[in-house]
Amino acid sequence: ASISKVEVEGETFLSVVLRDITDRKAVEEALHRAVAARDDVMRVVAHDLRNPLSVITMEAQLLEHPALVTVQRDSPPWQIILRSARRMNQLIQDLLDVALVEAGQLELQQTRLSAAEVVREAVESQTTIAVAAGIELRLEIDPGAGDVWGDRKRLLQVFENLIGNAIKFTESGAHVVVKAAPEAGDVVFSI
Repeated sequence: ASISKVEVEGETFLSVVLRDITDRKAVEEALHRAVAARDDVMRVVAHDLRNPLSVITMEAQLLEHPALVTVQRDSPPWQIILRSARRMNQLIQDLLDVALVEAGQLELQQTRLSAAEVVREAVESQTTIAVAAGIELRLEIDPGAGDVWGDRKRLLQVFENLIGNAIKFTESGAHVVVKAAPEAGDVVFSI
């Protein structure tokens, strides 16, 4: 509201102007929600980028000093580095997809996936970090754990995050077990 005083021919008049700011307040609230959502996504992406970057760094150090390799692995260091770099690239693409997430238009690329292969890849991507932390990373896949329907990239993102957190909050000398087992027609994953 604004009030102004005007004098005309010796008389004083007051003018009051009222403005409805309901729309402006709604826009401000929407802006605050959008900024908060963006900040949340930035925190998640920054957190998610740390795991593959740590793997790349550690594997590069192992390439530089091969005598440090103490665990037999299925993949050579260069493959693990390449996979982690691709994972980082995907996370950066995810950051660009924030607008789609906010608009509720993020599309999942669901396909039939081998539960064993997905969980095995997630475990392998975190093995270097586990070894560096002095933690044994165990993989237990029930032979009956068949296929699942899902988005491979998103499932790997979830598993790598959960395994990374388990490693982070497990004391050195202990172990983290990643399991996949059938249950009532589904596959149950546990860490």
